[in-house]
This record gives sequence, C-alpha cells and structure tokens, in this order.
Amino acid sequence: MSNQKPLSKKKKLEKEEVISLAEMFAQLMNAYGDFAESLGKIQKAHAEAYEDIFSLETIEKFPEMLTKVIEEEPPEISRLVIGIFSKMTAVLPRIAKIMELPADDKIKLGENLKSLAKDFKKLLEWAEKRKE
Repeated sequence: MSNQKPLSKKKKLEKEEVISLAEMFAQLMNAYGDFAESLGKIQKAHAEAYEDIFSLETIEKFPEMLTKVIEEEPPEISRLVIGIFSKMTAVLPRIAKIMELPADDKIKLGENLKSLAKDFKKLLEWAEKRKE
C-alpha cells in the first residue's frame, strides 16, 4: 500500500531531485560493486572456507560456535560478537523489504547498518592484532 502518485501524474523532477537520485544510485552501485567484487575474490581465493561458511551445517553449529567465542575470547570481544549477531538478526529481514519501508524506517535501517559496519571494523582490528 503505497502513498506514491503514479509517475505519469507527478510533476517534472527538479534539478536537485535528479542530483540527489543520481548521487544515491552512484553510491548504491559502487557499494554493491565493491560487495560483489569482494565476495567473488574471497570465494575464488578461499573456495572451501567460503562454501563452509554459508552451509546449512555451519548455521546449525552457530549456537555451539557462539558459546565457544564467549568461553574462549576476552569479554569485550564476546560482547562485540553477540552484539553483531543480535543487530544482524534485527536488520536482515528489513533489508529484504527496504523499498517497502517508510522513509524514517529506511533512515533508521541505514543508521543500524553503519553501526554494524563499525562493529565489524572493531572485530577486524581485533583479529588483525590477535596472535594465532
């Protein structure tokens, strides 16, 4: 149920609207391009690990893996990992329906995704410093 008017009855787009839309699509295409490229490179370089991470078996072992992280890693990392997964659980269903969301919900989703990105960067920094 959309409150949008059909395009044929809408006024002509203003220059600022065209600029905003073009900028948004440029950012979107760039982000999706980076994502697809990175995903492909990881899949190519680490095929077995890539297949494992997205397998049903891995999903089924998730509670066990999370427990292991909580038991074996420092509390700040355990909290970070739990936070990441709880945020992901909240945002993933909304991503699939992003075009149906009202504007304020899209903005909130964007803020949540940026927060998740920061959390993943913290996890990456920790992993890079970690000694095997």
